[in-house]
Amino acid sequence: MKKVNDWIVGVVVVLALVLASAVTQAASVPVEGASFNVEATIADNLKVYVGKRIIVVLNSGKELFGTLKAVSGNHLHIAELEGVDYFDALVRTENVVAVKARFRMSK
Repeated sequence: MKKVNDWIVGVVVVLALVLASAVTQAASVPVEGASFNVEATIADNLKVYVGKRIIVVLNSGKELFGTLKAVSGNHLHIAELEGVDYFDALVRTENVVAVKARFRMSK
């Protein structure tokens, strides 16, 4: 009897996970204009996100989270840094190893 109960519990858990996954996927929509071009430079990819919140990962491993104000070939300006009130950052694009940006949001 214990094996039958364990089997039923397992089936219920799997069904719950499948339903939760379906609801989670259905509840998100793509962010308009969000894209990465793997053929382009980091600076060119960042230009799409001017005025939007992003996270950049530096070659030191540190992450900067803020609003991208401007991008040039060599630098980017991140405003309203999270966790450091009233501070902005000027970062050399050669120090950026990754960019994190919102591609989906909830309805």
